[in-house]
Amino acid sequence: MTCGCEICRPSDPDPRSTEAWRHQCEVRHMLSLPTHRARREHLAGVATKRGQQAAQRLRMDTYKAMAA
Repeated sequence: MTCGCEICRPSDPDPRSTEAWRHQCEVRHMLSLPTHRARREHLAGVATKRGQQAAQRLRMDTYKAMAA
């Protein structure tokens, strides 16, 4: 049995199991955080765990979503 992710089902991934979906969920989470400090702390954790490039991508996409 496969999980539905892009790796397990490369020809037909479940849209809710893709990296793009995970990223959009994380952007929505960032938007739900109550303070700028909470967002900075989350971004610091992302940078520590996944690297500065991942944190920068999340930061920029969150700002874009705020402006929309």
